[in-house]
Amino acid sequence: MNAETEGEKTLNSLEALQVQVECQSAARERAEALLHSTRKRLDEANNKLEHQLFIKNNELSCAQGVGGFGTFTVDLERKLTTWSEGFYRVLELDPESTPPALDVFISILHEDDRQEFASFYRKKVDNKTGIGHATRLQHRIRRKSGAIRWLDSFAVITYDPHHGAPIVFGAIHDITEKKIVEEALEASDLMVTKRVLELEEAQRLLSIARDEAESERKEKVRFLAMVSKKSSLLLDKLLASLDLLRDPKTNKTESACLDVTFSIADKLTCLVTNAIDWATLENEAEITINETSFNISELIENACETARPIAKRKGLRLKHDISLPPAENQVVGDVNKIHQLLNILIINAIEYTHEGEITISLDRLQKLRLTEEQEILIKLTVSDTGLGIAPEDQERIFTEFITLALDDDTKDEVTGLGLSIFKKLVTSMKGQFGLESEPDVGSKFWCALPLLLDSPSSDSLKKLNNLDEIKTKLNQSPRILLAEDNAANQMVATKMLERFGCQIDITENGNDALQAIVKQNYDLILMDVSMPVMDGLTATRHIRNRIDARSKIPIVGFTGYVFTDDIQRCLDAGMDEVISKPLVVEELHDAIQVALIKD
Repeated sequence: MNAETEGEKTLNSLEALQVQVECQSAARERAEALLHSTRKRLDEANNKLEHQLFIKNNELSCAQGVGGFGTFTVDLERKLTTWSEGFYRVLELDPESTPPALDVFISILHEDDRQEFASFYRKKVDNKTGIGHATRLQHRIRRKSGAIRWLDSFAVITYDPHHGAPIVFGAIHDITEKKIVEEALEASDLMVTKRVLELEEAQRLLSIARDEAESERKEKVRFLAMVSKKSSLLLDKLLASLDLLRDPKTNKTESACLDVTFSIADKLTCLVTNAIDWATLENEAEITINETSFNISELIENACETARPIAKRKGLRLKHDISLPPAENQVVGDVNKIHQLLNILIINAIEYTHEGEITISLDRLQKLRLTEEQEILIKLTVSDTGLGIAPEDQERIFTEFITLALDDDTKDEVTGLGLSIFKKLVTSMKGQFGLESEPDVGSKFWCALPLLLDSPSSDSLKKLNNLDEIKTKLNQSPRILLAEDNAANQMVATKMLERFGCQIDITENGNDALQAIVKQNYDLILMDVSMPVMDGLTATRHIRNRIDARSKIPIVGFTGYVFTDDIQRCLDAGMDEVISKPLVVEELHDAIQVALIKD
């Protein structure tokens, strides 16, 4: 009984053990299956990662190859180095025959850069200033072929956490082409900068030369004007002296000689006058228009009277034809320039006319009403019965120094300046000009000028029509001191002043003028600028520096110097008005009026 019981227990234990073994075997099979499945998944994941890494490595390799990049690591302590394929390509080294090594890299560094490269990185490591921070250095390498390439090295220095050794992780970039471009640009910039500096220096020298040339030109023009002006004054005296020689009792030979002398003097006067006018315009940067009120009909009449003796000596008739209504005679414009251009046309007509007549015409073309002013367009015409001008010459006749050799008598006696000056004057006053001419019949030169009527509504400067109103203002005829050393000029000025109804006293220098104003009260001084003992400018300054009422005496200066700066010096000295020699009735009349009105 006991034995059976024990057997059953044993049998049961064996069965239980068998069941346990079977369970363990099943568990082991399940574990092996799980392990196999896990290994399979790990293998698949590893294969996938390897494939991805393969792709990335190849992509990186391609990128490094295309871009000229390469990567590297350097264990500075153990001198272990790894180079990427791109690194080898940049250095042009064979991975199979050249193991990566720091010494190899240093050996291919450009000899001039080795010291700097080693010092740079050693300093970063020793001082730990570069640890954990990116560093950058540009340097050169020399390939086996001898070619020199520029590299841009980028690296981060850190410490190996296991060994504590400094390790460099970095990349290189071949920037040779960039450097070549930069050097070319730098050289180009240097070349451009050098060229710019050369151009600036050339411009500076050119400016200096231009200024010197312009200064020299102005001095020459100034000298020409001075000589011409003095010559003109001498010619005036010569003509006056010649005129005194005319006598009904002179024989035909003497009379003929006088005629020839007058003819030569007239032509010389014309040449000198043109030279003065040309020099004056050449010395001005811009022609200045000085508008004043004047009677244009009287201007025409006076111009005819002045030129009539010259025309008469050639046997020519000189007349004027004024079609302007009396109410439109008083106008505002530049009287001096209009007188100048009219004189040019008259003298030119006399020069090229051998017989017949010359006519000066004044007409009104149209009248324009403005807001508060009345503008008229007047036409001045000088007609002659002279030689005439061929059609092909009519356009160029207004050009400087162009002369028409019409005959042997005149070809060497003209300058070709007159009509070019006429053109400049008309243009400066915004006018128009032209000519009508026919060979062997005659010529008509004309100009149309816009002028303002001098009416009560005009804002222009108002001058008194004559000196009668001034006489009324002063309760007497104006008493004028004439300071002039030249006898001929004294005579001319005295005649003009007497014509105005003035009382005249004469002194011959500035010192005598200072003494005269102490003895006598004067309403105005007519002061020559150039005089012996004391010139007019010095005398004017002395008068203005007085502390009594005589310091306010109006002073009109007159001078043979015609440039703007000469006139300004006169005004700066204290003169109220300045006119040029030779004296012209209208200019003197206007200057006296303006000076007395100011007072």
